[in-house]
Amino acid sequence: MYGLQRVNCEALPKQINYLLDEADTIGQDGKSSHGPNSVVSMIHHYFATHGLGEKEVFVHADNCSGQNKNRTVCAYFAWRVIMGYHEKITYSFMLTGHTRCLVDGCFGLIKQRFRKSDCYSLSQLADVVNSSAICNEAQLASGSTLMWREWDKFFSQFFRPVKGIRELHHLTFSAASPGVVSVKKTVDGAEQDMQILSVPAATVRLAGLPPVLPPAGLSSARQAYLYSSVRPHVPLEYQDVICPAPSATRESESAENDL
Repeated sequence: MYGLQRVNCEALPKQINYLLDEADTIGQDGKSSHGPNSVVSMIHHYFATHGLGEKEVFVHADNCSGQNKNRTVCAYFAWRVIMGYHEKITYSFMLTGHTRCLVDGCFGLIKQRFRKSDCYSLSQLADVVNSSAICNEAQLASGSTLMWREWDKFFSQFFRPVKGIRELHHLTFSAASPGVVSVKKTVDGAEQDMQILSVPAATVRLAGLPPVLPPAGLSSARQAYLYSSVRPHVPLEYQDVICPAPSATRESESAENDL
């Protein structure tokens, strides 16, 4: 089974759609694919691979606390400014009930194409994305330079949470004040500075990058389910791609062949 995450650059315009196999996510059986470590890892890969060397960035996101509006993502933007990747990042959240944006429009074009396509593999899904519209581009997580990293624990050493983040809609991180975030509840509201850096900026710069988290793969139960319940409905040429025999079964067959 597969998942899809999106990052849209309105200036190009181009939307990078990250395609994830459930065996290649941080959590087992596709779990944690929407967690802060996954989200920040994809944002980091996006800037490194698809960025334009921009010094000032405006980021818009919905109000989802699990993916976007949380301590780890905010710490990441503060970290990027401290590391010198950007001079200023403005991070804004759309109001509840008004969260439809260009990302959803491009994704809607993918869904239209998907409904009219036979799609049994990740490569076929990538073809669907790339052929859906000129604004869409597929980015396979597996086999790319994307690496999952343990950003949350890494940042907990250096950054405090942004207090009252659920009520805030505009956050600004600037190289002029490393580790300080300027926050506002509304676009024309009063601005308040918060110090979220708990150590000297030099300590953060010397720390490098967080450790890599290897994909957790599929549990034996999930492998058995795909093999017994999904495989019979998949065309023969894709069965070993989508739902091969469980690893325990393959190991047993291999041992028997060795005898």
